[in-house]
Amino acid sequence: MQYVVIFFLDGQAVLYVDELKYLGIFIMKGSTFNRSFCSAKIKFYKCFNGIYNKAFCASEEVVLHLFKSYCLPIITYACNSLYPSKRDIKFLNKLINVVFSRIFHTSDYELIAVIRDYCELSDISDMLINSHKKFVAGF
Repeated sequence: MQYVVIFFLDGQAVLYVDELKYLGIFIMKGSTFNRSFCSAKIKFYKCFNGIYNKAFCASEEVVLHLFKSYCLPIITYACNSLYPSKRDIKFLNKLINVVFSRIFHTSDYELIAVIRDYCELSDISDMLINSHKKFVAGF
C-alpha cells in the first residue's frame, strides 16, 4: 500500500491509500464504490486446500458439502450489500470452476458446467441475486 498525505485534520495527517479494509472487505480507490477480492481469493484457496488435503479420501459429495459450507461464504461475504461487478462475477465463477476441477478430477469445462448445474451452483450471479432478494426482503 502506498501512503500519501493529502491534508491535515485537527493536526493529524489524513492518508490517501489505494485500498482500505472496512468490516472485513477491502474497498478500492476509484470514482465508484468497488471492492477487491484479492484477500478473499487467498483465504478461499487456503480454506479449500485445507479441506481438500484433510478429506482426500472422502467422497465428492462430502467435499462439495464442505466447500459450500466453508469456502463459498468467504467469497460471497458482503455481496448482499455490495453486488460485484461483471468482471468480479467472472472472477468468482473462475474460482469455483477451479475447485470443481479439483474435486471431480476434470478440466473439461462443459462437464464442469453440467456438474455445477446439478449441484445448483451453475452461476454465482444467480445465487447472489437470490441471496440479495432475501437480504432486501428482510428489511
